[in-house]
Amino acid sequence: MSSLETLSGLQRRLNVSIPQAQMRSAIEARLKQVGRSAKVHGFRPGKVPFKIIEQQYGQEVQQEVLGDSLQRTFAAAVQENKLHVAGYPQFEIKTQDLNAPEIEYSATFEVYPEVTIGEVSGEAVERVTFTLSDADLEDTLTTLRKQRAEYEAVERGAQNDDQVRLDFSGTLNGVVFEGGEAKDFKLTLGAGRMLPDFEKAIIGMKKGEAKAFEMTFPRIITAKKWPESRLPLPL
Repeated sequence: MSSLETLSGLQRRLNVSIPQAQMRSAIEARLKQVGRSAKVHGFRPGKVPFKIIEQQYGQEVQQEVLGDSLQRTFAAAVQENKLHVAGYPQFEIKTQDLNAPEIEYSATFEVYPEVTIGEVSGEAVERVTFTLSDADLEDTLTTLRKQRAEYEAVERGAQNDDQVRLDFSGTLNGVVFEGGEAKDFKLTLGAGRMLPDFEKAIIGMKKGEAKAFEMTFPRIITAKKWPESRLPLPL
């Protein structure tokens, strides 16, 4: 048995009751199923007395059956009331004694709004078109080339468009600051991923080289200037 309440706007609440007889029948059937494979000291599997199975697994099985019953009866009540539920409902058990003749619960949820389409035969629709130029095509190809670029090790110094792998550690007043340290960090020079001064310091460095330099961070929202930091940069 169920009843429907309209709370506000699209919010609804279903009040549902489950006969205890249905619950007991389902609990007993599931306990018998558990008893076929349950391992209890002193008994062979499948030979454990029902009372012992009920004592050890009764509460767990009761909760499982209750959860299944909530889902099943809620789905039936939704179909009965022809509701289009949006999202997952919030269940609340109203009955304190789960051995009562009936288990009552409520489910609060929202429904999809009803949309009525008006007369549109006289409306005009503007079709948007886009002309792809040769420049647009070339820009896209350039981007794809960069995304799929394959890199090879070189002996010369690093320059723009090279990908470097480096370890760095930035310190502020002698202490490594948050986000100022990385290992085996990949960086494509000239891509603008790091601060210009940081990338500029790496230009010309070769494999195995280490370098320390000072740099000033941009001003932050509070308009306070970051103190200078020293960044040793082994490549």
